[in-house]
Amino acid sequence: MRTLVSAAKADGIVSERERRKFTEYAKDLFQTLGFGDDIDVLPIIHAALNEPWSALQAGQYVMPLNYDHKAVVFQGLCQVMFADGEINERESKWMSEFLSAAHIPDQSALQLFTRRGLEDRRDHALQVLGLVPTASEAEIKTAYKEMAKTFHPDRQKELPHHAKELVHHRMLEINEAFALLSEKNTVPDLYFQALDGTAAIQSGEVAFECQCWLCQQKLRVPDVADLSSVRCPKCHSLAGLAFLPTGSD
Repeated sequence: MRTLVSAAKADGIVSERERRKFTEYAKDLFQTLGFGDDIDVLPIIHAALNEPWSALQAGQYVMPLNYDHKAVVFQGLCQVMFADGEINERESKWMSEFLSAAHIPDQSALQLFTRRGLEDRRDHALQVLGLVPTASEAEIKTAYKEMAKTFHPDRQKELPHHAKELVHHRMLEINEAFALLSEKNTVPDLYFQALDGTAAIQSGEVAFECQCWLCQQKLRVPDVADLSSVRCPKCHSLAGLAFLPTGSD
């Protein structure tokens, strides 16, 4: 419980959505023990908010747990931290430190809450070409051509063998970066779960109903919605996933 409260305070601000989520978790936990009223829960939450754990402390507390219990804690942590949408830089740093300290190598739960991995790949590709995040298509092409000329194998004939190997790997990295940045659809098709449990790709041009992949909450998505940012109001996971969950039709 204290781990979730500390995660909510990772950026120094606890939103109302975050507060509701970890309070809900606390009440569910205490109800299994025969308690669950405000008089039982609120003092513990208040104490945790006044003296929040660091990411290291939270991770060290979770680290001895078995795999299944760690997975439950991590999923709950994601539901709290993503309650307000995509997490910010301070929250992302807290989560990274927590995962390292808790020895949680399997971070597949994150796929339900964020597509930042794709954004990170694009940012890295821009860095490889020496460009800023706002670089235009023309700037990307120009930067690639200039770097390709510099690192082209035909210009490296006089280099010693070990240097040629380094240049070769550098050229591969440049080509991979340009290929990624040249993809027209940087955001993949998003899979939504229909009410009958099957998966469907939506265009976003009309309103539709679906259900949350994580908690099965029924959702109605309006035609004006940005499909890439629609979240479940109950568990805060993304309604549209960039991958087809195992076992879906």
